Amino acid sequence: MNSTHRLTAKRLLCHIVVLSLLLGAKASLCQGVAGKASQMAGGRLANGVALQSWSTDEGLPQNSVHAILQTHDGFLWAATEGGLARFDGLSFQVFQQSNESAFTSDDVSCLAEDRNEALWIGTANGLLRESGGLFERFGLDSGLPSATILSVAVDDDSSVLVLTPKGVARVDHGKVTALQVPENEAVLAISRAADGSVWLATANNLLLYKNNELHRERSISMPSSAGITGLAVVPSQQAVWLGSVRDVTLLQNGSRHTWSVDRELPGTRIQSLSSDSHGVVWIGTNRGLVSIDAASRAVRPVAGVGSTSVLSTMEDRDGDRWVGTETSGIEVLRLQSFRSVPAIADRSITAIVETTDGAIWLGTKEDGLWRVRSGVVDWPAISSKLASLVILALAPGNHGDLWVGTPDGLNHVDGGTVRTYTSANGLPDDFIRSLLVQPDGTVWAGTRRGLVALNGVSGDVLTIYTHQDGLQSDSIGALLLPTISRPGEPARAETAGDDLWVATFNGLSRLRNGHITAFTKASGFPESIVTALARDDSGALWIGTKGDGLSRYLNGAFTTFRQAGLPKNIDSIVPDGQGRLWMGTEHGVAEVSTAALNECGTDMRCTVPMSRYGYLDGLPSEDLAANGHPASWKMKNGELWFATPRGVAIVDPSRIGKNPVAPPVAIERFLVDDVEIPLTEKNIRIAPGNARVTIAYAGLSFRAPSQIGFRYMLEGFDQHWTAVGSRRAAYYTNLPPGSYRFRVQAASSDGLWNGASADISFTVERPYYRRWWFYLLILIVVGGLILLLHRLRLRRLQREFNMVLAERNRMAREIHDTLAQDFVGVSLQLEMVAQTLTRGDLPTARGQIDATRTLVREGLEDARQSIWELRAVSAKDSLPTRLSRIVKRAGERGLKAECRVGGTYRPLPPQREEEVLRIAQEAVSNVLRHAGASTLSVDLHYSSKSLRLRIEDDGCGFDVAAASTTGDHFGLKGMQERAAMINGRMQVESLTGKGTSMTIDVDI
Repeated sequence: MNSTHRLTAKRLLCHIVVLSLLLGAKASLCQGVAGKASQMAGGRLANGVALQSWSTDEGLPQNSVHAILQTHDGFLWAATEGGLARFDGLSFQVFQQSNESAFTSDDVSCLAEDRNEALWIGTANGLLRESGGLFERFGLDSGLPSATILSVAVDDDSSVLVLTPKGVARVDHGKVTALQVPENEAVLAISRAADGSVWLATANNLLLYKNNELHRERSISMPSSAGITGLAVVPSQQAVWLGSVRDVTLLQNGSRHTWSVDRELPGTRIQSLSSDSHGVVWIGTNRGLVSIDAASRAVRPVAGVGSTSVLSTMEDRDGDRWVGTETSGIEVLRLQSFRSVPAIADRSITAIVETTDGAIWLGTKEDGLWRVRSGVVDWPAISSKLASLVILALAPGNHGDLWVGTPDGLNHVDGGTVRTYTSANGLPDDFIRSLLVQPDGTVWAGTRRGLVALNGVSGDVLTIYTHQDGLQSDSIGALLLPTISRPGEPARAETAGDDLWVATFNGLSRLRNGHITAFTKASGFPESIVTALARDDSGALWIGTKGDGLSRYLNGAFTTFRQAGLPKNIDSIVPDGQGRLWMGTEHGVAEVSTAALNECGTDMRCTVPMSRYGYLDGLPSEDLAANGHPASWKMKNGELWFATPRGVAIVDPSRIGKNPVAPPVAIERFLVDDVEIPLTEKNIRIAPGNARVTIAYAGLSFRAPSQIGFRYMLEGFDQHWTAVGSRRAAYYTNLPPGSYRFRVQAASSDGLWNGASADISFTVERPYYRRWWFYLLILIVVGGLILLLHRLRLRRLQREFNMVLAERNRMAREIHDTLAQDFVGVSLQLEMVAQTLTRGDLPTARGQIDATRTLVREGLEDARQSIWELRAVSAKDSLPTRLSRIVKRAGERGLKAECRVGGTYRPLPPQREEEVLRIAQEAVSNVLRHAGASTLSVDLHYSSKSLRLRIEDDGCGFDVAAASTTGDHFGLKGMQERAAMINGRMQVESLTGKGTSMTIDVDI
């Protein structure tokens, strides 16, 4: 057996009901047992069985399914001859040789799961273990007696027993050892019981594996010579089921019973044998599927499977039966909540009511009226007497009569009599959309041209209300008079008196004491098409609309419910009297608790639990768009009937069982910029620069996978849960750096949320420019730059200071050599003039004054020369040009001066040119002032690597060695300092009376 679930006696009794329905038991037996089950356990009454299948067209790798298993996380696994498939309810993920290296064969034969949540997979070439998405292979080199795996079973201690053609091996903590069988008998079959025990069958004995040892429990033998091929043990019933190719034998309490193919069992070959959580054995043959209950020992064929060849079966957590076939893939049998009426399955139903005499009347789109009475469906003759066979509205009268609205007038059906009222009788329009009958017999009819009240006895028109009287629109829809009760409902007194609620194509209106109140946006109600009206036991008015969903009117205030998941287009509403609203929509029937709605109110973040029902639940059509009024009705027995284009959908709310367990949820894929990252990877880190994160997840419920709701939250980013309906992926873009934890929860189709969430953690790494070491590096670099700039500034200031200091020294030398000496000479001359005047020697004094004038003129000329030289240095012309001007100026002082420039001109850095020019200026100035020369020669020559300046004169000369040792010759010392500043080489040659030559070489 594959299942380990335990059920109470109550649920077991419910399951007997299910089996009787599945397997075609008699209706009387079904009804009797169902009634008891309902009373004892509150179980549901199934109305049919839905069969759904998946094959290679839906993604199954191959259609021969040898084993099916549901693991702890809710996934369904299928072993096929084309590989292993994992199913989440909507899609398959396939593992095979092409995408998983551990697979050396795609022929998968058996599956089992241990208590450590590892999946064991038997193949035609070895045993595989899957855990956390990683596969490990065991083969002949691991110690298996054969690479062909026939069966796998796991006990409660997670010891794995592997059956091969050459014996049984045990795998414990990754170590493979041979299992010693008493008397060396060959083990033919192996099975795990519901209580977790593992049993083995040989040709003569039944063995129990316990505490890593085999214990002989009893002797067995098969009546068939074919030998044992299958084993199922039910300890709670003390039953042992043995299967062979042709027979199934039950050993129980010392008795033996055998069923054979071609007699009690269909087909010619038995292919699978398993027991479920109730001890019922399921037998798959090459011609269908049957079940046998050890108590009744009756064989019940599963009609839904037909003559399909069955290789395996499995019961999931919801109690549904999964069937692995030989050629058709996987099939599942599900119990349905809704039933229909086969006799009118091809009729498009528009309206439904129940009259006071218990008859159920069905209006159709083109076939008039149909009647259901005492379980008999008929087409009454009065349909031919109606104004039209197109029924738009129905309303029960007060005495078993019926009012019928058609496009061609209003009809009153009373027994076999039909009376018709049209515009000729005063109606504003023949097109009757809706009807309602008051207890006093007044009939209200909604038309395209307003609302009309008639006397129910005479048919006289009493009054007409239109848009001019305050209605929102002349096109009238549903009508609701809260003071009356529908058949089967207790009458309720309302504080509103004779309030009549009128749904129109432009909003909601209320008629009270002849006065109409229109409700607009200012009243808090959306101005949209109102399609349905209903009042629950608490007195709340529920309003269905097109586009704006569900609203409630209570205590004078409107509330519109816009929570995620609630239907937006509602065509009919019917309360079930148990605190729930049932709504017909364009996508099936939706059911919601009024208490949950009241609790959430207008809070958009609140999640309203809601159940949805569709094809798989027995609806003949999921399109319940209403074509008439009322499109749903609550019968006297509590059943709810819904009109559909393919007959009626009937449900008994009191027997709808809610799944007490929410579906588990699993994260299936994690993608970064569409590149998948294995979920097995620990500490997932996303490199900077990736823009999009996609996380795919699945809710693992197979009854209505498309109706599972989800909500998720990314801790570290989201502040609240985000409800996304049935969407199965979350998308995040441009996440900031940080650590995150993604959590997702699932809700069943009944709206029950799974408190436990699936989660995955990951980290978005910071880019290098946002890491601490980068900030430190930037700080160091900035500090270094600041220090460098500071040092460069200090160097510049020092250089400028040196230049200023050098200029001051030069000016000091100029003043010493020119102005100071001139002033001394003037002072001496003036003293001599004073002495001469004292003696009265005027001619001599006059001569001294003339000499003084000459000294003053020469001093002024020297000052002008110094000023001109300063201006020449600051000029922007080239070095040869400025040097020529200095030489020319010297020639104007009485010298024969010439300047020669040779070589190819190459500009020097401005600082170097200025220093060379100042050296030349100082040398020329010295010639003018001290040499007493008559000629001056200045040569400037450019070569490829250096610049040479040579200045010669024919003056008095001087002793170079002596001049260098004294501190009085500032000019010579200044030139040497300037030459050193530009790395120049200066040489002075001079002899007394022989003239002077000065040469300076500067690298270019």
